[in-house]
Amino acid sequence: MVPITDPKTIFSSGFILLSLFMTFTYWRLSRSSNPYQRNNLLLTLFFSSIFFYYTISCIMILFSEYLPRFSTLLQVVGFCVLALLIVATIFPLLVYFFSTDALIKQLGAQKYGGREVELIVNDVSRRFGRTPPEIHVIESQIPNALTLGKKGAPHLIITSSLLGLHPSEIRAVCAHEFIHIAKNDSLIKTFTSTVSNLLFFDPVTKWVDKMLFFEREFIADLESARITEDPLSLSSALRKIFNRMPESSFGLPLNSTKMSIKEGSLTVYNGLPTQPSIKNRLIVNKDAADASRIDERVRRLEGLEEELRH
Repeated sequence: MVPITDPKTIFSSGFILLSLFMTFTYWRLSRSSNPYQRNNLLLTLFFSSIFFYYTISCIMILFSEYLPRFSTLLQVVGFCVLALLIVATIFPLLVYFFSTDALIKQLGAQKYGGREVELIVNDVSRRFGRTPPEIHVIESQIPNALTLGKKGAPHLIITSSLLGLHPSEIRAVCAHEFIHIAKNDSLIKTFTSTVSNLLFFDPVTKWVDKMLFFEREFIADLESARITEDPLSLSSALRKIFNRMPESSFGLPLNSTKMSIKEGSLTVYNGLPTQPSIKNRLIVNKDAADASRIDERVRRLEGLEEELRH
C-alpha cells in the first residue's frame, strides 16, 4: 500500500482536487453578476491555475521513472515549467516595486505644473483621507488616465487632452483612479498581467487577466461615484474618452504604424504598448473593452444615479 505521505500520492491527489475546485469556481463565476464576488472568484481561479501547473510539473518529474523512453524529456519539461512558475511569481513583484520611475520616463510623462487638476486632486484626496498622488501629464490628443506606483507613493498619469473635459468629469475620473490606489489595483494588475504573459501556454490566466480588468473597473466606477455622489459625470467622461479613441489604440502617444523600439520610450507594435504593466491600467482600454462594455459601465452608473436620488 502506498503511504499517504508519498509525494506521488500527494501531487496526484492535489491534481484531482485542484481540477475539481477550479471547475466549481468557474461554475460559481458563471452564475454570479456581483462584481465584488466575481473579482474574488477570478482571483481564486487565477492562483488556482498557477498551483495547477505547479502540480503538473511536479507530477511530470516524479512519474518520469515510469516512462523510461521519455524520462529525460519529462524531467526537463517539468523543471522548466517549475522554473518558469517561480520566475512568474517573483518577477511581477520586482516590476511593481522598482519599475515605476522607468515606466513614467518611457511614457514621456512630465510633472503637471497647472493648478486646475491639482486643486481637483487635492479635494478628492481630502474626501478619501489620503495623500495626493504625484500628477504627471503626457501629450496626447486622446483623453485617458491611469495610476502607477505603490499604494503609499502613487502617481496619477493623465493625458493633456483630459484637461479639456468638464471639471466635474475630471473630478470623476480622478476619484475613479483613487479607488484603484485605495484597493492597490496597481499591484494586482501588475501581477496578473505579467504572470499571464510569462505563462504563455496557460489560457486560464490570460482569460482571468482580461476579465479582472472589467470587474475592477466596474468596482472603481461604482465606489468612486458613491463618494462623489455624481455618477453621471463619470459616465459622461467614459463616453467621451471612448468615442475619441481610434480603433486599435490605447490612447497613448505612440507610433501608430509599425513596430518601434526606442531608448526612453515604450516598445510598441502597431501602436500598442507591449508592456503589460501599462496596457491594462487605463480607465478606458478600447482594445480590451468594446462599446458593449462601456455601455454596461454607463448603465450601472445610471442605475446608481437612480439609487442615490431615492
